Amino acid sequence: MCRLLGIKNFNSTIHRDIVRDFFSLAKKGAVPPGNEPGHLDGWGVGWYAGGKAVIQKSGGSAIDEAHTISDIINGIGTSRILIAHLRKSAWNDTANSRHAHPFGYTNYLFAHNGTVIDYHPLQQALPQAFAPEKDSLDTEVLFRAILSAPGKNMAAQCAATVSTVKKLNYTALNMLLTDGNELLGYRDYSKYPDYYTLYTATIGTADIICSEPLPMAGAWSALSNGQLIVV
Repeated sequence: MCRLLGIKNFNSTIHRDIVRDFFSLAKKGAVPPGNEPGHLDGWGVGWYAGGKAVIQKSGGSAIDEAHTISDIINGIGTSRILIAHLRKSAWNDTANSRHAHPFGYTNYLFAHNGTVIDYHPLQQALPQAFAPEKDSLDTEVLFRAILSAPGKNMAAQCAATVSTVKKLNYTALNMLLTDGNELLGYRDYSKYPDYYTLYTATIGTADIICSEPLPMAGAWSALSNGQLIVV
């Protein structure tokens, strides 16, 4: 249960207000029915410097650590891809930087909104070369499953993995995945369609994917259930 933001062709000077508005969702973002307000169980930012993935994340509240986040965003300058994440954990006692998103592997970055409740069969089926740490939770396992899946590109690998996960118990598979050149967004939910949302917008040369429309961007288009895009 989280909030996602992805920007292709990110520029700190141009897009810092969009990122600021995204991180304000830590306090005011939509939550599933019956849940307490707030996405305060960690935050993270992933980007590319010199073509290499960089991740900064924390298990703390994005509200309490707003100045740290602002310094990080201002210091990025430009990046082909940026992914930001706000966490509302479905797993007890996991509000720490270890389990904050995004996750990285080789030069890929990944963030997820939803819960794969029965993720252990997926974990057990992973090839040894892609196996994450033993304390990994559903998102990290899902990430490695996608990267180890057959397919000629991220979209094909994502589709192959989704077909497997759909046989398991899950709430949603909303995700952002990037190899540093392209940004993939996917929306898939089994419940709470008003919460597990994903939208796209374009500002100048920047393509944006976000869990909720942000005021600094203009017109937003909602992804439908099961829709995958690559920008």
